Amino acid sequence: MNTPPSQQIIVKKIRRIEGGHHGGSWKVALADLMTAMMAFFLVMWLINSTSAAQKQAISEYFSHQVIGEGGSTDNLIANTGHSDKTSVIELDHPSPTTPTNEDEKDEKDDLKKMKDELENKLHTDPNLKPYRDQVRMEIIPEGLRILILDKEKRPMFGLGSNQLKPYTLTILKKIAATINNKPNQLSISGHTDAKRYLNSKYSNWELSADRANAARRAMLAGGLSPRKISRVIGAADSTPLDAKNRKNPINRRISIVVLTTQAAKRTRNRD
Repeated sequence: MNTPPSQQIIVKKIRRIEGGHHGGSWKVALADLMTAMMAFFLVMWLINSTSAAQKQAISEYFSHQVIGEGGSTDNLIANTGHSDKTSVIELDHPSPTTPTNEDEKDEKDDLKKMKDELENKLHTDPNLKPYRDQVRMEIIPEGLRILILDKEKRPMFGLGSNQLKPYTLTILKKIAATINNKPNQLSISGHTDAKRYLNSKYSNWELSADRANAARRAMLAGGLSPRKISRVIGAADSTPLDAKNRKNPINRRISIVVLTTQAAKRTRNRD
């Protein structure tokens, strides 16, 4: 008698998918996208409705904040003059490190007074009066610019040299004595005309830098604090006063800029 073969039993498990063929994951992705878009447009709206002073405060907050080792903001330090127990950013009250428009106006007024004081010395001081036509002053966005210019028959330096003439030394020392009483920092730059050197190893770039440094040393000898000097630059003949005649002696000059607080800060950050 033959034994019938055993039958194989197959069990099918039917998995029911709710929400259609693709499920509900696309809805989550769409919700995330819509949330991100709302956040983006909210940020754009806040940027457009924020004043320049508020933006500056926010920028300084994120630029200078220091987070503690544990990653917590409990030990947050910001250069805004606020402790971590109070609001670090007060948008309606700029921090002491951020000059207000009134502060900038007061600073410009002080620079104008300095300009008047120097001009008065040029007209009354017997040591300066003969050379007053070689000194120009003007208020520019960066501060007070003082130009000491060459004249054809009265150069500031020896020909092709960084050796100061005695009267140039006198001018620089007198200027230094006045400027040193003010809190502002200085930028000193040397400029040449377009005449070239036959020796290619020493160009107008080296000469202008050496002359700017000679002016710096003269001002230090006149009592200027070394900490007041922000930078010393050699500009060669790159920015002539007389662009039509680049060999004009007037293009040979020393430029001293008494910097505003903001200009001094930009100068430091530029490097």
